Amino acid sequence: MELAQSAGDSIRVIREHTQQVATAAGQIAAGARQQLAGMDQITRAVETINQGGNPHAERHGTGGSGGAKPGRFGDAIDRY
Repeated sequence: MELAQSAGDSIRVIREHTQQVATAAGQIAAGARQQLAGMDQITRAVETINQGGNPHAERHGTGGSGGAKPGRFGDAIDRY
């Protein structure tokens, strides 16, 4: 009977650890999806830059690379 009890306890521990691993795997997958979405945003931004700059700049008369640099990155560039 003691052996059966020990086996049952071991199975419960394995089940708990398996659930923890499944939760961690789900969190890793969610993080990977978020990274992919961020990479897609970066890719689109780089493509926009390569096409001549800020797509909103035309409305403001600044055009491609000759006008104001938007956002934090523009501020950083202006400092140097």
